[in-house]
Amino acid sequence: MQSESVRDRHLLYPLFLLAAAFFFFPPKNIELSLLYHGLAFLFLSLFLSSQGKGMAHALGYLRLAPEKRKLPFLVLAGILTAAFSFALSFLFSAFLQSFGINDASAVQDKIKHLSFFGVVLAFTLAPLGEEAFFRGYLLRKLADKTGSFFLGAILSSMLFGAVHFAYGSVAEIAVAFAIGIFLCLATRLFNSLVPAIVAHSIFNLASLLLMLYL
Repeated sequence: MQSESVRDRHLLYPLFLLAAAFFFFPPKNIELSLLYHGLAFLFLSLFLSSQGKGMAHALGYLRLAPEKRKLPFLVLAGILTAAFSFALSFLFSAFLQSFGINDASAVQDKIKHLSFFGVVLAFTLAPLGEEAFFRGYLLRKLADKTGSFFLGAILSSMLFGAVHFAYGSVAEIAVAFAIGIFLCLATRLFNSLVPAIVAHSIFNLASLLLMLYL
């Protein structure tokens, strides 16, 4: 009879292939892109973090297995992290504008073409997948490899910013990098990925509402 870890590995292999398919054959439809984007990062994170030891090990490595009694505190921490993220985003955007970098309209133009399904994906699956990969797997792996949490935070946040290149906005990339650093710090402070996921979801939702209705 197969052990749980072996069964988990058999499950994770096709998930890894699905994640790889996204990177080699990215969809052109923006809603499908958001869907595959979130799934690809989530599945890739689970596969790489499992290290052949099963799903439970992957969730533990990603700091995605919090104790139930700690969940209310972690969610509250995520809400507070979101508030600080907004403040950081505002200050960083003002700093960029002082240098004449103000191309956020490129992001708004893309957001306005999102369907309701796309909007929901943008503040649910997309933040979950991105946090699992960038703050869950990549931050920890780079910090271990370099021997420095801060270097791991900088490198993973640079890659996180680069993912936002598709929006065609320098300001979006720069702000994503700054927010990425802050979410790395939150993940380390609370020793959980939950606050970063909650904060990222709230940040995306509020940003979408502001762009769509203001």
